[in-house]
Amino acid sequence: MHYTYGMRRWPLLAAYLLGVFVASATAQTKVRYSRFDFGNRYHTQRADLFPNSRAKNGNVDGDMIYKAFPASVFSRGDKVRISGVRLWAQVDPTYVGPYPAFLVMPDIVFFPLIEIKVGNNAYAVPDVTKPHARRLPLGAATVIRGGLQPIDFRLGPHQPDPRLKLPVELPVSPTGWAVGVMAPAFSRQLDGNSNFVAVSTFGEVHRSPGRLAYSGLYDAAKQAHLPYGTAGAPSNIGELAIELYLDQPSLQVFSDGSGGVRNDPRRIETHKGSGAYANGLSTAVAPGWFGLFTQWEGMSDNGILCLPLITAIGPAMPTTLLKVDDATLVWDSLRAKALSVFIENGVLGILGRYKAGGVAGHANDQGGVFASTRISVPNDAGLKGATIWVQSVLIRFTTGRVVGATNLSRIVF
Repeated sequence: MHYTYGMRRWPLLAAYLLGVFVASATAQTKVRYSRFDFGNRYHTQRADLFPNSRAKNGNVDGDMIYKAFPASVFSRGDKVRISGVRLWAQVDPTYVGPYPAFLVMPDIVFFPLIEIKVGNNAYAVPDVTKPHARRLPLGAATVIRGGLQPIDFRLGPHQPDPRLKLPVELPVSPTGWAVGVMAPAFSRQLDGNSNFVAVSTFGEVHRSPGRLAYSGLYDAAKQAHLPYGTAGAPSNIGELAIELYLDQPSLQVFSDGSGGVRNDPRRIETHKGSGAYANGLSTAVAPGWFGLFTQWEGMSDNGILCLPLITAIGPAMPTTLLKVDDATLVWDSLRAKALSVFIENGVLGILGRYKAGGVAGHANDQGGVFASTRISVPNDAGLKGATIWVQSVLIRFTTGRVVGATNLSRIVF
């Protein structure tokens, strides 16, 4: 269902969204790079290999390592616009040659998610029969040292390759999307050359109703998915270390329920893994916390007010689209009974510069951010399974016009 409301016809939200909407929106002309991590910050040097990279003839065309971004944390009321990827990697650990070294990078392909069963467990995996038409050739990277390192790749007009100048638009998907890191056909790994090798995040925690893993391998020779934690695949204690950039506002959840490095002395752990979204805090041995991290990169000091809303309560994903000025909310009118509870408790603010090492970690400053304080959750068994759906709306403070909205995220306690 899709409804359009003038704000004067909805007094409750109007009271919180500053009333009168009169100004015209400014057209976006610049590509934005709002982060969406869905993983903890620290990484391991575990070598996550392509499924056939040790075979005599090397990788098979179609082999991949993937990471799933489910609709429960990634859906929104319009298309998802991908503006880049941040892929953590290492040079092949068997390489002993000189540096700088030349890495042939994998291509990136997006796939809608489908559900499969492995044993008694259900996993969200890429539907390899329906790849998105845009394939991103990352080309090559020059690295000056070995060890873990991020490969930061951003789409935009600065790219010389015309295939890489525009964001990738992913249609609305009821299941979500997988990012496929595609194996270069016929290449091998652990052969002494300076090959690209994927790495994993550290200390991931998985709880119901989330999946046991969001990463996995696809073996094109066997036409088989191998989710992490299953036979023949890496452990699910780590997920594929890849993050996305969005040409849109993003909402991420951070929580000590995510695992990772607790009480990190460097203060860079972000705690944004899947365990932040299904945090288990209601039955934890001690009270815990969660927080909301909204970003619209490049929009610091633009007078943009961030208001996180609870658009539904309960396990079912809301599906009604509510058009409000330049934004689309995803909500359920019958279950939006706590719509403004965050606002009423002071969880709102202006997008600005987030300093590294703040409440949500990070090793570098981030632009266009509102990060909430850590919101305490009591260990109360009565809250077990309690579920809220959260989306942030963004308002130009000087005019009161709603100029953007984030993805929708499910939080389960």
